[in-house]
Amino acid sequence: MRSIIVTTLLLVLPGLNLSVLAQIIQPDHAHAEINTHLSGQIALQVHSGPGGEISPPPTHPNSIGLRSTGFTGIWAEGKGSSGQGIFATGTLGAKLEGIEYGLTSQGNVGGYFKGQSSGIGIEIAGVNSPWGGGSDDAVIRSQQNQSSGDLIFVSNDYITFHLDDDQNTFGGEFQVLNSYDDIILELDQNGFLETHIYIYTSDRNQKEAVVPLDKEATLKKLCDLPVTEWQFKDKPGRHVGPMAQDFAKAFGYGKDDKTISVSDMQGVTLLAVQALQELVDQQEQRIKALEKMIGK
Repeated sequence: MRSIIVTTLLLVLPGLNLSVLAQIIQPDHAHAEINTHLSGQIALQVHSGPGGEISPPPTHPNSIGLRSTGFTGIWAEGKGSSGQGIFATGTLGAKLEGIEYGLTSQGNVGGYFKGQSSGIGIEIAGVNSPWGGGSDDAVIRSQQNQSSGDLIFVSNDYITFHLDDDQNTFGGEFQVLNSYDDIILELDQNGFLETHIYIYTSDRNQKEAVVPLDKEATLKKLCDLPVTEWQFKDKPGRHVGPMAQDFAKAFGYGKDDKTISVSDMQGVTLLAVQALQELVDQQEQRIKALEKMIGK
């Protein structure tokens, strides 16, 4: 039978005018457990620093408030609908490192991270990963042994990816790779998007208010549309095409007069080609009629 040593402590907390009854339970193996019997109180509070001072809390960079080692270093379980397993604040609220997993968390919300003055909820240190090209790549992935595990980002508003935050000379790119590590989509910090094939939805079943258009009038507008050569401000490369303001004024398509939809551009171009073909057909008929008249 295992021997159990129970030590009862009466902890007096200055400034709070209350006492906390704590028990340290020590079986014959290395184990310690502290239980409080007062609702809403702290079971264990630890400070560390030069000289072991407790008040005020230390700010020495080498001080460690709590260190725990084991197969599971810390097992923290929050109770109730709003219980928090671990609540950590500070410049680094929690720093987690592991050979296989730095942190595993389960529950309705596996982890809750809130940034303070910097606004950074999670900052991940870089490692030498098999997916990157250097030794300082930060990696987030779904669990490897779940073959169909998806990685899903859910937001109540925008999801923003900020490229090249340190503004170094290497630039920044957003890349999507397939299972063979081939780049299938690449977006650089200048806004240039490169991919193999671009496909957009044009399903008849997803459209309404469909009306025919005047091909000849579309051709006239397209012929009158100014087309120039230019480049984006502070961006490399020369380009050719119309201005969005001119396109919106001529055709009235798109969400605003600052952008041009690829679909709209292709649509008016196709309509103009059809109008040109009709003109060619009409001219061929007139030529044949004139040739007939002169007996050719």
